[in-house]
Order: sequence, then C-alpha cells, then structure tokens
Amino acid sequence: MSKELENLSERQSKNPDHNSPSNEQKPHKKDCCMVNVCCGTTPEPCEPEKELVFARPLVEKQCCTFEIYMTRCRVRWNDEGPQDRFAELMIAGYANEKEAVFPGLGQYVKVGETHSWVNMNKKIGSFKVEVGDQFPIYLRADVLEFEKGAAAGGADIGSNDFTQPMILLCGSNSIPKASISVLCHRTGIQQGSTALVDIEFAAFRIADSCC
Repeated sequence: MSKELENLSERQSKNPDHNSPSNEQKPHKKDCCMVNVCCGTTPEPCEPEKELVFARPLVEKQCCTFEIYMTRCRVRWNDEGPQDRFAELMIAGYANEKEAVFPGLGQYVKVGETHSWVNMNKKIGSFKVEVGDQFPIYLRADVLEFEKGAAAGGADIGSNDFTQPMILLCGSNSIPKASISVLCHRTGIQQGSTALVDIEFAAFRIADSCC
C-alpha cells in the first residue's frame, strides 16, 4: 500500500497542474455571441470584463411634435393723437427661448385700433413631446412701435411674459392657446404709455413619431 501511495505522489509531482482549474477548457472571444457571452473554443481567450454583459432590447418611446406660432395681434388702444391712429409694430415672440420676429427685422406691420385682429401666422419653433408627459412652454413677447406721426420722438417699446406656461399633451384634442398683452412706453424725451398690443400664441400638433 505504501508503495502505491509513493507512486501516486511521484506522478502528481511530475504533473502538478493535473487537477488545477486553470487546466480546464476556457471559452474564447471568437465564438462569443452578440451579447458578449462566451460560448465556444478558439485560440483567443475571452475578455473577462465582457463575459457578463447582456444586451437589452431597444424600447422606442412614442412622441408627438408641436409647432408654436404667433397667430395674430391687435391694438387695443393707441395714444398717438388724432393725426396717427395706427401703430407701426415689429413683434418678437419667444417660446422656451426660441424666437421669431414679425413681420421681420427692420420691418413693421401697420395696425389700427379699428382693425381688430391681424393675422400673423409666424412660426417660432418645434418641440417634441413624449407620450404621457406634460411639456411646459414659457411664452414671452417684445413689441417695438415705430412712431411715424408728428409726435415722433423715437421708438416705443414694451415687453411681457405669459403668467402661466402653455402645457403640451400628446393626447389632447384641443389646440393650446395663450394671449399676451404688451404695454408700449415712449423712449424719447416724452414719457408715458403709447399703445396696448395683444399677441396670440397657439401650438399645433403636426406629427407622431418615436423619440
């Protein structure tokens, strides 16, 4: 019996790694599947840091897109005297700090008190909203009135914010709208208010898509 144990000890000393885990067959990189799980044998070993990396299926979110417009404006009153009952306006509208100018830089639209609403239809920008979210739009308007009458003394200016954000919802069946009133003031030697201008904003849903 002692002779057999001696022979076994001698064989193990000649091959010390016979029962070692390092002698086991390891998976290799070239037979890895797309999710980096090693599953075969090739001459190149797997990279250990990738052995437990699993791919997850891409879940596309449903979204819709809104376009924000300045739709129309009106002058509620204009205090430039009987010789000039019109306001020559350049209007800047802002939606979450995207902006547009109507009718354009260096241009103006002539609006009288008796003209009621004047169509603008000026696009400010587009916003993508995820289904289920409430997306706030913060609105602001600046008005520049060019004085063309005998009382001219420089441009009149005014600015105002909408008190509450316009909320965009993908599932809504109505068109979100908001109106901002801007009071213009003289910037020259003469002081005081010169005109009150209303600007209407609207959000139009144009498309559904994946985010």
